[in-house]
Amino acid sequence: MFLQARHMWYVDSGCSRHMTGYKELLHNYVERPGGTVSFGNKTTGVIKGYGILTNGKISIKKVLYVEGLSHNLFSASQFCDGYNIVLFSIINCLIINSDGVEIFEGRRFYNLYVVDFPVIDSSKPVCLFSKATKGESWLWHRRFSHQNFSDISKLANGGLVKGLPKLTFDRDSLCPACQMGKMKRSSHKSKTESSCQSPLEMLHMDLCGPMRIQSISGKKYILVMVFRIGKQELKYQLKFSESEIAHSPNRRSLLFRIGNSVFRIGKRVSDSGSCS
Repeated sequence: MFLQARHMWYVDSGCSRHMTGYKELLHNYVERPGGTVSFGNKTTGVIKGYGILTNGKISIKKVLYVEGLSHNLFSASQFCDGYNIVLFSIINCLIINSDGVEIFEGRRFYNLYVVDFPVIDSSKPVCLFSKATKGESWLWHRRFSHQNFSDISKLANGGLVKGLPKLTFDRDSLCPACQMGKMKRSSHKSKTESSCQSPLEMLHMDLCGPMRIQSISGKKYILVMVFRIGKQELKYQLKFSESEIAHSPNRRSLLFRIGNSVFRIGKRVSDSGSCS
């Protein structure tokens, strides 16, 4: 026993594609002959084209129009190809999307599973850009190198990217990777005066050498020290020869006289040419 209402759809695990015999149910219909379909009574139907089936909330794409088909058929395998899940039980069947949300439910009628899917005729205007699921939105967000969702929706609606489904993409939360990429380190406030309170508290040191041309006294290394005392900047240079660096003790000390005060600082010259 078959229900022949136009809004009744049979979920068939043996059907290769969604198909209907009512051309007026399909939106954006494309005329494209695609062979024949064999029926159980040993007759055949001709595939004339395909279109989109919608009830205003859910849109099902690539539904074939088969001339001579008396009943509407949903293909379980085509649902699964779209990353959906089809579950059959003793009393009903469920079609669940990739986010775990139930799309619709079918009831068992004798040995068949029937879905009541009242569709909108193609003669009535309807927006076919249904909203993408959460999983689809984040998947395409990552595929487009974390592009914002509004731009992805524009690409989809304009048909500018081959293979991009015509859906409206939206986000339900913030992307952690996008948040980290847009973070910046807070800058330190500029200071008008130096933080150093005592002489030789901060030193800038640079060891240069070996020089290609040595000095008159045979020196090839120069240690430059710059330190600030208040608003005054002083520079001090030390010259070394290779033998002095190789054979002298690692640690030395320097005496500085500033006014009536004498300061001692220690320095260390390593083999790599750095100093501390």
